[in-house]
Amino acid sequence: YESGAGTEHVWVDGAQVVRDGRVLTIDEEAILAEAEEAARSCAARAGGLEAFVDAHREPFRAMVVDVHRCAAGIQRLARLE
Repeated sequence: YESGAGTEHVWVDGAQVVRDGRVLTIDEEAILAEAEEAARSCAARAGGLEAFVDAHREPFRAMVVDVHRCAAGIQRLARLE
């Protein structure tokens, strides 16, 4: 299965947007920092990380199972143990 991890360089309309596997058009560090802070905030509101995970485990599992039931024209691999 291809994940895109092997992509090294991408040019769009004459401009390089990926170099050495890194997207040049966004600030990856800033996005990751913002996502991490949002995750911490959600977990804190839920009573801690373990409580957050416990509260969302079954809805997330149901969503993943539902998505894998849809025919998308591609092969998928999922372990739902």
